Amino acid sequence: MNLKTKIDFIHFTISLLGFLAFSFIAAETNASALPTPYNLTAKTLSSSEIHLTWICTSNSIVDGFSIERSTNSTTGYTKVASTGANTKFWKDSGLKSATRYFYRVRSFDQRKISYVYSSYSTRSSTVTNQVSADVTAPTVSITNPQSGATYTSSQTLQIAVTAQDNVAVTKVELFNGSILMGTDSAAPYSFSFPITESINGSHSLTAKAYDAAGNSRVSGPVSLKINIAPKDTIPPAVSITNPSGNTTITSAQTLNLVASASDNTAVSKVEFYNGSTLMGTDTTNTFSAAMAITAANNGTHTITAVAYDAAGNVGKSIPVTVTVNIATLPTTYSAPVLDYVQASGTDFMLGWSQPATAYGVPAGGYDIVIDGVDTNAQHNTGQVTKIIGGLAAGTHCFQIEARWTQADPSQFPRSNQVCATLEETASSEPAASDPEPEQRPDGSLPVFPGAQGFGAGTKAGRSGQILR
Repeated sequence: MNLKTKIDFIHFTISLLGFLAFSFIAAETNASALPTPYNLTAKTLSSSEIHLTWICTSNSIVDGFSIERSTNSTTGYTKVASTGANTKFWKDSGLKSATRYFYRVRSFDQRKISYVYSSYSTRSSTVTNQVSADVTAPTVSITNPQSGATYTSSQTLQIAVTAQDNVAVTKVELFNGSILMGTDSAAPYSFSFPITESINGSHSLTAKAYDAAGNSRVSGPVSLKINIAPKDTIPPAVSITNPSGNTTITSAQTLNLVASASDNTAVSKVEFYNGSTLMGTDTTNTFSAAMAITAANNGTHTITAVAYDAAGNVGKSIPVTVTVNIATLPTTYSAPVLDYVQASGTDFMLGWSQPATAYGVPAGGYDIVIDGVDTNAQHNTGQVTKIIGGLAAGTHCFQIEARWTQADPSQFPRSNQVCATLEETASSEPAASDPEPEQRPDGSLPVFPGAQGFGAGTKAGRSGQILR
């Protein structure tokens, strides 16, 4: 190192020492001007927690506060926490119960000297607070209901509780005997107590109040008696009496559904179901309903009856099976067949047949159609022959019309046409006229044509009938 360099180093060192000395003196001077905390107070929150508050004049050089604690009023203080400059309260937790504690607070600041941080503290005037644990339990009582009350109907009873403490009540518990019924952490303290016949009997209600220090107290008991008549829980008995089981129906009709039902109190109504479809409801003791049956219902049906009582109990019958098998009517009905037409003497003899079908014979019988004209001469459904007389000689044509009145709408198909000829007979020729008798000169008539002589004429029969 040359001389100039050495001289420069010495000057730098002297300058640095001077600056440090000045900074130390300035810090010492400012430290003595730190404001002093005052009005230190302590409040017990629980057996293990104390809340501290203090006041300190606002000063920009205060960086925070240091809290010290001891179990001796003059010695043994140790730092337990620190806060910022704007925080003038603190909670001390984890303390031993029933123990006295003493506190004091210091204000402090921090100075940045070069690049090294250092701190300096000044202690405030010693403030000591004697704090002991909260050992006072809350007071608590049930204000509603009154002890000795009796309840005979289902309801929700509102339980009201009053609780107070020297510091604060943290919660209230309600007990029914040893059973916890509920907890309320805010006044006014209230609880809902459902009353039903299932808890008939005597009950003892108590309330237990707690404070933040863990102190608690139990209220005096309130006795209740619950005597609610039990509900009807017996369902009605019901059975179907008509139709009987495994019934088969082959014709359209209205089926009468009938049930027998009884109950320990009374049957209020009976419903009839076809599967899941409600067919009818009866509130009278006849318990019946009507079920329309047509070919559209062909198939198997399960009929059940459901009975109710006033308490809402429900009884269901054993199902009854009904099979519907109704022949369906055709859309087109057949025409008869005219098998023969015979002319005999003065009459025609007809015979016809009806093709075999699944829907029987025409309900309206048959009509005879002569030469295309319907005679409206209806005949019994079982008659398939007919003798027709009184027609003029010659050829006549016949048809048979079936009157299907059971069709919807009615149908009247006609058979094939068959013709036959009726020959002329003697009975159909005109009778020969008698000749006029020859009159004799004396006005008499001959007794027979050509008679001569005495007695050949006679006046007999002049105004009478001539017999041959």
